[in-house]
Amino acid sequence: MQLPFFQLLTTWLKTQPELTSLVDTDNIGVAGHSRGAKLAALHFASGSSAVKAAFLVDPVDNTRETPEGPDYPSAAKALQAAGKAVAICGASIITGCNPAGSNWQHFWPAVAHDSWLLEVNGASHNTFLRASWLVEKALDLLCKRGPTSHEDTIALAMPAITAWMDKELRGLSSMSQADDQQRQSTESAGLLKTFYEWVRLQVELKKVAFTVKGQEPQLKQLMPNRKAISPNQPATDHAQQPATVCPST
Repeated sequence: MQLPFFQLLTTWLKTQPELTSLVDTDNIGVAGHSRGAKLAALHFASGSSAVKAAFLVDPVDNTRETPEGPDYPSAAKALQAAGKAVAICGASIITGCNPAGSNWQHFWPAVAHDSWLLEVNGASHNTFLRASWLVEKALDLLCKRGPTSHEDTIALAMPAITAWMDKELRGLSSMSQADDQQRQSTESAGLLKTFYEWVRLQVELKKVAFTVKGQEPQLKQLMPNRKAISPNQPATDHAQQPATVCPST
C-alpha cells in the first residue's frame, strides 16, 4: 500500500518555508474516488493526529480480484475499528466498477454516527470523473454510464465535499454545534446551514438522497413520509425512492 508516502509528504512540507504558511500540516482532510477513497479511508483510520477528516467518493474496498490481505487491508474494517465518522458520496447505479460487497453500501454500516451519505441518483462509478472525451467514453462503456452526466454528478458532489471538510476541519462535529455557532454568526456554521438548505432542495428535485447516520429517528419525525437510505436495499431502487434529509439548523 501507499500509506508510507503520506507521512513522507507531510514531513517534506514542514521543511519548505515557502509552503508552511499555506499548508496546515496538522489539520488535514483527505479525499479520493474509488480505490483512492479506500486509500483516504485508510489514512484517516491510521490514527494520525494530523488527518482530521475524510470524504469518500464512490469508494471501492477489496474485491474478488483484489482480496483482503496483510498488504491490502480492508478500509471499511479499518474505519469500523477506529470508530471514525466520514462522508460518503455514492453512485445509485451499481456495476462491476463499484461491485456489490465492496462499494459504498459495504462502507456505510462500518462508519460511525454523524457520518454523511449522499447518493447521486442516476450516477455511475465513472461519472464522478473528468477526463478527455475519449477516456470518458471508454469509461462510460466499461462502467455503464447512467443518465446523470459527468458534469451534473460532479456538481452534486462538490457542495458536500466543501461542507464536510469545512465542518470537520473547523471542529463542528455535530449539527447542534453548528446551530450554536450559527447564533454567533460564524462563517463555518453559516456554510453548513447553506449546505443543508441546498441538499434539501436537491432531495425534493430527486437528484440526490441524503442521510446522517444516527439521526434517523429525528429525521423520521421531521419527515415521516421519507425513507432513510438503506445499504441493504437493491441499488436499482435507490434512484426512485424518496430520501431523508437532515433537519434545519
